[in-house]
Amino acid sequence: KYIKWCEPCHRNYFINEFKNWASGNEIIDDIIQEIQLKINVPSDIVVEWIPFNQFINIKEIEKVDDNTTIYSAFWNNGPLHYDTDIKEWIRNPNIKVALKCFNDSQDIIDELLSKAVKYNISSVGLYRLCRLHELYGISQNPDTEEYIIVQDKYCEKCGEKYTNECIKWCRPCHINYFENEWTSKNKIIDDIILEMQLQIDSYNDKIVEWIPYNQFINIEEIGKIDDNTANIYSALLSNGSLCYNEYKKKWVKDSNLKVTLKCFNYSQNIIDELLNKAESHNTYYGISQNPNTKEYIIVLEFKDVLHEKCHINYINYLKNNFTKCTSGNEKIDVFIKKMQLLDNRNNENIKDIFEWIPYNQFVNIKEIEKNDLLIIRSAIWNGSPSYYSSIKEEMIRKPKNVTLITKYD
Repeated sequence: KYIKWCEPCHRNYFINEFKNWASGNEIIDDIIQEIQLKINVPSDIVVEWIPFNQFINIKEIEKVDDNTTIYSAFWNNGPLHYDTDIKEWIRNPNIKVALKCFNDSQDIIDELLSKAVKYNISSVGLYRLCRLHELYGISQNPDTEEYIIVQDKYCEKCGEKYTNECIKWCRPCHINYFENEWTSKNKIIDDIILEMQLQIDSYNDKIVEWIPYNQFINIEEIGKIDDNTANIYSALLSNGSLCYNEYKKKWVKDSNLKVTLKCFNYSQNIIDELLNKAESHNTYYGISQNPNTKEYIIVLEFKDVLHEKCHINYINYLKNNFTKCTSGNEKIDVFIKKMQLLDNRNNENIKDIFEWIPYNQFVNIKEIEKNDLLIIRSAIWNGSPSYYSSIKEEMIRKPKNVTLITKYD
């Protein structure tokens, strides 16, 4: 929505507040005031001087070095933020914060100066968001006279440092989130899913999970894998896949997600595939099982459907057309067939087909080099494969420049 925001008015608000607080250190006061006067959008966090008596439940988290210690605490009053509905600066009370305590006042001055410079140059974008979310304000312990940077770099739940400070994402807490009561009733598959979940390094990683079969609707068959080990279907995943909402700070479901179902006739087939691809599961949403057929299912991104469908049709095309064009030599034909099967399993580029090519498909043949062992010629191959058309169910071919090598026995 449209927000009415007057930067000079809000700058004056902070100038008028300067007389109501003081750190007792002129350099620190100047740095805080400088940062406050750089606020130019309602979403900016206000860096301020915070009286130490506003902190409760203080607990040590980490001793960084001899001069610096990190504590967790609750800040009673909480930070200032601008409420765009009531058009006022208000506080968010009782929030958990991290206190970075310095034995030497010069250390905190150096760190503040560093942050003030970064604040100044990062006026837009995600980098600004990261820097502002580090710093709530400055305080001082009246007993030890230690200066303190108040920040939110540490998780409110476990006290560990955020894995991603920009969006307050804590990997250990989110790993624990996935330890729910679910089972495929197959220990090997359960272990594979759990292993994939434990590999999560970022908030935007795909979450592989066990998906109840009744969450799939509008299931439509696409085809079969060439060796009949699996059937391919498209479907809607009604509950959707898990994804982390960086604004709500929680895992949510992307409902009614279109997916590919790769159904395996034997549990060992899916186990083999999962083990082979456990380290590259970016297209996996999860695993399921048809309760009627007992088939295990890999749930994939829907974009893979087109590849699977084209791949299946292409394999059938090779099978149906192999007998139409042979070399007349049984050993050569067997070799070509083996190469085709190897290619369509390991190579996603269907332009790279190993096949028998009739010599009359070559035109403009020119000799380039000749010696006692071979002759090298250039030519145009009129029948070079360009792409497979699923609509026409045939390979579309176009002319291509090639090299012909004739070897002598």
